Amino acid sequence: MFDFGIAGYQPTWLGCRSDVAQVHGHRLRDLAGRTLTRVWMVWDLKDDEWFCDCPVLFDFEGRQVEINHQKLGDLSLTWNTIDA
Repeated sequence: MFDFGIAGYQPTWLGCRSDVAQVHGHRLRDLAGRTLTRVWMVWDLKDDEWFCDCPVLFDFEGRQVEINHQKLGDLSLTWNTIDA
């Protein structure tokens, strides 16, 4: 498993929407109505572009979801594991 050298980050890959809904649906529903307060992503300063292979972090009033993808359909959602 590749963690991008980010301390504490351990992506868990799921391959279909129903798996994502089963594993994370309750936590995603809890984000409804919360304000998005911060977004973090890895930015390549040399090429001035988003490094899309790394996770993107969304903070909803202290509840952080870390989203990443690989291949065509693998998605990883982790929660509060990256200190950005």
